[in-house]
Amino acid sequence: MLRPPPSAHVLWALGDDATRSVLQDCRTIARDKTLAWVEEAVAGCGGGAAVATRPLSWTA
Repeated sequence: MLRPPPSAHVLWALGDDATRSVLQDCRTIARDKTLAWVEEAVAGCGGGAAVATRPLSWTA
Protein backbone atom coordinates (compact mmCIF):
# COMPACT_ATOMS: atom_id res chain seq x y z
CA MET A 1 0.00 0.00 0.00
CA LEU A 2 1.29 3.44 -0.89
CA ARG A 3 1.26 5.78 2.08
CA PRO A 4 2.28 9.41 2.54
CA PRO A 5 5.12 10.23 4.93
CA PRO A 6 4.23 10.78 8.60
CA SER A 7 4.69 14.53 8.22
CA ALA A 8 1.74 14.59 5.81
CA HIS A 9 -0.45 12.99 8.47
CA VAL A 10 0.59 15.69 10.94
CA LEU A 11 -0.17 18.43 8.40
CA TRP A 12 -3.57 16.85 7.74
CA ALA A 13 -4.38 16.67 11.46
CA LEU A 14 -3.26 20.21 12.25
CA GLY A 15 -4.12 21.94 8.99
CA ASP A 16 -7.16 23.91 7.97
CA ASP A 17 -9.51 23.01 5.12
CA ALA A 18 -7.29 24.68 2.50
CA THR A 19 -4.25 22.71 3.66
CA ARG A 20 -6.21 19.47 3.60
CA SER A 21 -7.42 20.25 0.10
CA VAL A 22 -3.84 20.74 -1.13
CA LEU A 23 -2.74 17.51 0.55
CA GLN A 24 -5.65 15.64 -1.05
CA ASP A 25 -4.71 17.05 -4.47
CA CYS A 26 -1.09 15.96 -3.96
CA ARG A 27 -2.22 12.48 -2.98
CA THR A 28 -4.45 12.22 -6.04
CA ILE A 29 -1.68 13.35 -8.39
CA ALA A 30 0.83 10.95 -6.83
CA ARG A 31 -1.65 8.05 -7.08
CA ASP A 32 -2.46 8.78 -10.71
CA LYS A 33 1.20 9.09 -11.72
CA THR A 34 2.10 5.89 -9.88
CA LEU A 35 -0.71 3.93 -11.51
CA ALA A 36 0.25 5.30 -14.93
CA TRP A 37 3.83 4.14 -14.36
CA VAL A 38 2.65 0.69 -13.27
CA GLU A 39 0.46 0.37 -16.36
CA GLU A 40 3.31 1.43 -18.65
CA ALA A 41 6.31 -0.25 -17.07
CA VAL A 42 5.01 -3.26 -15.19
CA ALA A 43 1.67 -4.39 -16.57
CA GLY A 44 3.01 -4.37 -20.13
CA CYS A 45 5.70 -6.91 -19.31
CA GLY A 46 4.90 -10.46 -20.21
CA GLY A 47 6.29 -13.63 -21.67
CA GLY A 48 7.01 -13.99 -25.35
CA ALA A 49 7.78 -10.34 -26.07
CA ALA A 50 4.53 -9.92 -27.98
CA VAL A 51 4.96 -6.16 -28.00
CA ALA A 52 8.00 -3.93 -27.94
CA THR A 53 8.73 -2.67 -24.45
CA ARG A 54 11.28 -0.25 -23.15
CA PRO A 55 13.54 -1.27 -20.28
CA LEU A 56 12.76 -0.07 -16.78
CA SER A 57 14.75 2.95 -15.72
CA TRP A 58 15.43 4.03 -12.17
CA THR A 59 15.91 7.65 -13.22
CA ALA A 60 13.12 10.06 -13.96
